Amino acid sequence: MLSSLHPKDRLQTTATAGVWLSSAVIALLITIIGFFTWTSLTDGNELSRLLTDQLELNGPAPLLNSTQATLLTAIWLITDIIALIMLLNIRILFIGIRRLGIFTDQTARRLRRIGWLLFAIGPLNVFVNMGASMLLGYWRDPTALHGSISLDDGDFYAMVIGLVIVAVGHIMVDATRIETENRAFV
Repeated sequence: MLSSLHPKDRLQTTATAGVWLSSAVIALLITIIGFFTWTSLTDGNELSRLLTDQLELNGPAPLLNSTQATLLTAIWLITDIIALIMLLNIRILFIGIRRLGIFTDQTARRLRRIGWLLFAIGPLNVFVNMGASMLLGYWRDPTALHGSISLDDGDFYAMVIGLVIVAVGHIMVDATRIETENRAFV
């Protein structure tokens, strides 16, 4: 169906779908952030069980007081907050493409920002998981402090795709310049 549309109409349709989809994912991510925040404020022990399972830690989940639960939640949500900022930028990108078109300085800047945010999620995820597992382990047994770094293939994908998006953002700068020159020439 999209192939039968004029290229400008396809761009508008894709940008509109991007706005709607990014809005839905933003709403979902805000719900997840709210759930973890609410759980840390109301039942730190449930939060401890959830994260112990999520991080696949051996042994029982430690009992947490409210300060520990709040600290653990703040650390755990770092990547989600970065992802939320990235998704807000993606939504703004699609709105800008729908209104102004694709070859604008705003699009190029936004693409580079999105790329760097996506790139940052990879290493941040490694450190967030390490920090959360170290805290949970320490609170379970303060005499047995240890940490581990786990690298997931998704972390590498995020970094590589982030760099690709940054490169596309740089290409967009040249494309915008060329389009401006062509408009001035005609």
